[in-house]
Amino acid sequence: MRKPTIRTRVFLVDLTGATDVSKPPYDAGIANKDVRRVRKTPLFDALVCDANGENLEGLCIGPQLGPGRFAVLGVVDDTDGNLHVSRTRVVAFELQLQP
Repeated sequence: MRKPTIRTRVFLVDLTGATDVSKPPYDAGIANKDVRRVRKTPLFDALVCDANGENLEGLCIGPQLGPGRFAVLGVVDDTDGNLHVSRTRVVAFELQLQP
């Protein structure tokens, strides 16, 4: 069994009030411009690694599946510092919110 050595952090990102940099005048760059950042709240922070070296590289919330239920899509790879070819996969989870 591998020692947990890969730091995994999950944040809730709030775009309220943040600057949309995808349109003018920001689409040409943000240097010397007033930019309001997104806010992020930490939801999870731990050292993890499974027996195959797999770790979660990214997460996003997907479509609503029903009342209080959402799809969550993730990107997983098995790169753990060894010099072998990495396998990258898209995985899906179901998130059920507590009332």
